[in-house]
Amino acid sequence: MRLAEVFLRIGSTLTGWLMVYAHCLWLAVLPQAACGGESGDPYAATLGLAVPAAALAFLLPVGRSTPGIGDILRWFGLPLVVLLPLAARPVLDALGRATFEPLPLCAQSTLAPAGWEPWWAPLQLVVLCVIAIAAVTAARSLPDTPG
Repeated sequence: MRLAEVFLRIGSTLTGWLMVYAHCLWLAVLPQAACGGESGDPYAATLGLAVPAAALAFLLPVGRSTPGIGDILRWFGLPLVVLLPLAARPVLDALGRATFEPLPLCAQSTLAPAGWEPWWAPLQLVVLCVIAIAAVTAARSLPDTPG
């Protein structure tokens, strides 16, 4: 394996982990974020992170086959055991509030819900499932055998 390929694999994997952790942390602290101006701005911001986080989650298993460092990279998923349930809590709360009932995502908002709000929780739930599957795949994938 050439040095450039090693750096590319490690860099891709670390970029994927950073994006996954940024998205999960944002979701975990979302209940503490105040909705400014009675709008769902914090929730809308997570929509911008959702698609890149799901796309970059597929890079998590890439670095696993790197000799020497692949075993170290698999441990990057350990904090997700705690972080994923914390990130899923506000998503599940919003699933009942905004998807099945016509209520806005922000509890203190007096405005009618925006058109995207009923779709926020199902999209985030799908993204969290993609992240969980990619993290398990990264932890369980075996290194490539030289040949």
